[in-house]
Amino acid sequence: MKSYVWVLLLAAAMPAAAQEAVDSIGFGGWVELSAAGEVEKFEPSQRPPLSNALRPIVIKQVRAADFLPAQGAAGPVASRSWLDGRVQMIPNGENVIVRTARLKLGPRVISRAAARYPEALRDTAAELVLVFTVTTAGRAGNFEVLAEPTVDPAFGQAAITALHGWRFDPEQRDGQPVATRMQLWFRFLPEGAPGGAEVAPLPVPEGRPQVAGQDASVELVEVRAGG
Repeated sequence: MKSYVWVLLLAAAMPAAAQEAVDSIGFGGWVELSAAGEVEKFEPSQRPPLSNALRPIVIKQVRAADFLPAQGAAGPVASRSWLDGRVQMIPNGENVIVRTARLKLGPRVISRAAARYPEALRDTAAELVLVFTVTTAGRAGNFEVLAEPTVDPAFGQAAITALHGWRFDPEQRDGQPVATRMQLWFRFLPEGAPGGAEVAPLPVPEGRPQVAGQDASVELVEVRAGG
């Protein structure tokens, strides 16, 4: 698998605070892949927008990444997926190393519904991974809760209830929408409790796509009592 790191002379344009530590910016956009896993098209979304300096570099890195093609009934097929990722700017003397990381393919989230904290458990913290299917109609279903035995089932039900209100733009294979298996990590925190590091607390099923720069973490949805 290829790995690409690009160096930009952006130090002068970056704020001093960003030069002292890694600055990370989120981005997203539709990726069209050939049956060989090659990027046919990628244009970053304007929300959130990338600067004029970063945009062409992000496009170049995504187009250079190695992707596994989607699988159809008879083998690899062309596909269209939403790509979420981070562009990292790492100080390196007078220069800045720019690289894409945490790349993930899947359906695009159109809207989200907030999860409600179980009222009877407002003083209890919990973590779980919710595995589910995004249907061709862009809705979530077929839920599976991965959690330690000590986690009250009410937390899993709260996550499921929230996901019923989410809407997605599904992935496509050979020009047709397809169902996709996904996972989200939910962290429930009592009011006033500090948040923790973003490290996946449980093993999760392996995702369909694999791309250069992808890591094993899943998206964190933090729910606070009283929030």
